[in-house]
Amino acid sequence: MSKRSRPRSWLRRILPASLALLLVGFAYQQIGETRDLRRFPPPGTLVDIGSARIHIDCKGTGSPTVLLEAGAAGSSLSWHTVHAEIARETRTCAYDRSGFGWSGLQPTAPTQEQVLDNLVATLANARIQGPFVLVGHSLGGVYVRDFAYWHASDVAGIVLVDSSHENQIARMPRELLAQQTNSTAWIRRAMGVCRFATAVGLVRATRLWSF
Repeated sequence: MSKRSRPRSWLRRILPASLALLLVGFAYQQIGETRDLRRFPPPGTLVDIGSARIHIDCKGTGSPTVLLEAGAAGSSLSWHTVHAEIARETRTCAYDRSGFGWSGLQPTAPTQEQVLDNLVATLANARIQGPFVLVGHSLGGVYVRDFAYWHASDVAGIVLVDSSHENQIARMPRELLAQQTNSTAWIRRAMGVCRFATAVGLVRATRLWSF
């Protein structure tokens, strides 16, 4: 046997087992997700916007409606305590962007414009009308400012909680911008690995995010 044929022979032996393991892991993850949804059903409503079902949870009564927008890695649960307190005074809604919380994952990661379109569609299909007081935390501050710009007549006010700014990266000093670019590239690669590991059950099996 030549030296060149040995790696191919090794791959032929390991490939079927690897594929079988990935399929088992994928099935394990799907079963786990189904079980989790039974144990922890969405507290709000799943609204069909065509490309996904978006979860929105509204509590309380009154006007204006307070709309809570979470930060980059946050969800409606980020506002759990705040949500309940504000709902004592007026109607208060927290929602999950696509791929977070109980909201479905769209085929591609939504752009800033798509985040706005998804929210507008969710509010329309759920028949939730303004006026709104928009509350945005971190990256959520960018999204609520976007909403206010395009739908000013529906907005009664804005509350920014440690908000990001849409031009903050462009305004960074050159040295910080280089660090930010490198960090962002690393984070994107890491997130790709995490998505794959989640899909095939590795994160669930190892309880990586359990504290």
